[in-house]
Amino acid sequence: TLDLGGIAKGYIIDQGVAILEEKGIKTAFLNAGGDIKILGSKPDGTSWRVGIQSPQKNSGLLAVLNLKGGAVATSGNYERFFEEKGVSYHHILDPKTGYPARGLAGVTITAPDCMTADALSTAVFVLGLEKGLDFIESFPQSEAVLVTEEGSIYYSSGLEGLLELQD
Repeated sequence: TLDLGGIAKGYIIDQGVAILEEKGIKTAFLNAGGDIKILGSKPDGTSWRVGIQSPQKNSGLLAVLNLKGGAVATSGNYERFFEEKGVSYHHILDPKTGYPARGLAGVTITAPDCMTADALSTAVFVLGLEKGLDFIESFPQSEAVLVTEEGSIYYSSGLEGLLELQD
């Protein structure tokens, strides 16, 4: 069985923005449950501010991205999970083990389109911190914010100046 649920929402958002562009729209912000596609800057020319939720319970915003175009998608272990005998099981599975991927709590990706951001956020989450950062650096138009299960924050080199960490 092939399940495209992991990238379908991103594809739909990309198609929505394509329709807006066909109609001559120059600036837009589409958000479908946290998968976001941005068309241009805000009408006043400034960057859109995209909040990244903290994976830690009730912690509010972790950071803010300042973007003029592109897409954002997040994969995390904190929205869809259950606990059994003190162990948390979330929905992002490591294909090598068949069990939930461990090490990261959240991965947010910026990319030119939402379908790519969707796919990369899941891939980087499964790869883990070091391999995930190395992997994302090989995509020159994509960037990442990674949060470990312990709450440490790491981000790729291209986000310097675009990312505001929150207190």
